[in-house]
This record gives sequence, structure tokens and C-alpha cells, in this order.
Amino acid sequence: MLKARPTDDAFGVEPVKLVLAIVPQKDAAAVTHGLVAAQFQVTRFASTGGFLRRGNVTLLIGTDDAKVDEVLAIVKRPGGSRGPSAQGEGGTALVLNVAQLIRVDGGAGEASPVT
Repeated sequence: MLKARPTDDAFGVEPVKLVLAIVPQKDAAAVTHGLVAAQFQVTRFASTGGFLRRGNVTLLIGTDDAKVDEVLAIVKRPGGSRGPSAQGEGGTALVLNVAQLIRVDGGAGEASPVT
């Protein structure tokens, strides 16, 4: 049986956000390391896009609403500050509301609500 946790204040539960960050491939390792070091769970996959079809990495980070600014600060500081020659090589971050959070336990074959 699938069980889900609603994520809005009407249920007395902290709202959850999904940060979808698209970063240049050269910055991805530093950003991912920074997120994991700050104890955020992150899913990473390669992507391509933009005018010049440069390699990117798309990161999915689920977090409480109160921690979104911390996630974005880590995404914005990949391995130090960028120099003037790197302008235009930044990324994009989208912050999305999450209606439900369902955690699936791979061993039990059944989802359990997140509390």
C-alpha cells in the first residue's frame, strides 16, 4: 500500500520543495560534494542544452522550505567564485512546490510516509 505525506501547512507539516538545478558539467562535482557535505540528498544526471549544446548536469534536491536558501547558496558557489572569463557559463535553478512526498523502501516493496 502506498502512503503519502501531504506537504502543506494545513496539515501541520513543513512544506517541501524540489530544487531542480542545472549546472555546467565542470562545476557539478563541487556542487554535488557541497550538497552532500551539508547533508542534502541529491540525484544527479547528465544533460545537454543551451545554444552551444554544452554539457550540463541536472541536480534534483528535495528539501524543507526553510532550507531552500541554503541549497541555492551551495549551488551558486561551485568550487569558488567564477572569474570574468566564465560569465555566461552559469546555471539555472528552479524551486518547485511538492504536493506529496512519498518515500519508497526498496527492500520492503512498499512505500512508507515520511514523518
